[in-house]
Amino acid sequence: MLGHPSADAVAADRPFKDLGFDSVTAVELRDRLNTVTGQRLPATVVFDYPTPAEIAEYLWAGTFAGEPDYPVVLAEIDRLKSVLSAMAESGAERFEITARLEALVKDFRGESADDEPIDTELEAATDDEVFDLAEKELRIEF
Repeated sequence: MLGHPSADAVAADRPFKDLGFDSVTAVELRDRLNTVTGQRLPATVVFDYPTPAEIAEYLWAGTFAGEPDYPVVLAEIDRLKSVLSAMAESGAERFEITARLEALVKDFRGESADDEPIDTELEAATDDEVFDLAEKELRIEF
C-alpha cells in the first residue's frame, strides 16, 4: 500500500503514523483486513491499535478467541453452499471436496476418524449381516 519492499521492512512495533499512514490509507488497510479476516473492523482500527504488532494481537483475539458466534458459522455455511453450488457436478475435485466435507461433519459430530463410512461397511458385509441390519434397524423380518 505504501510502497514498502516487503512486510519484513516494517518493524512490528513501529507506529502506522511513522510508516506514512493517514486517514485514507488507514481506511484502505481496514478494508483489506476486513476482506482477509471476515471481520467488521472499525474505521479507526489503525488509530486504536497504532502498530502492526498491536493490530495483529487484536485481530488474533477477534479471530481465534472463544467460540465463534452461531450466526457467523451459519453465514459461513451459506457462503460455502453458494460456492459449492457453482461447481461442476463431476470431477476429481468434487470427489475430494465431498470426502473432506464428510470428514468435517464426522469430526464435528465427535465421531472417530477411523469409523468406516456406512456404504463401505455395507459393501464388505455378508448377506446375513445385511439382513440382520435390516431386521434390527427397519424392523423387517426375513
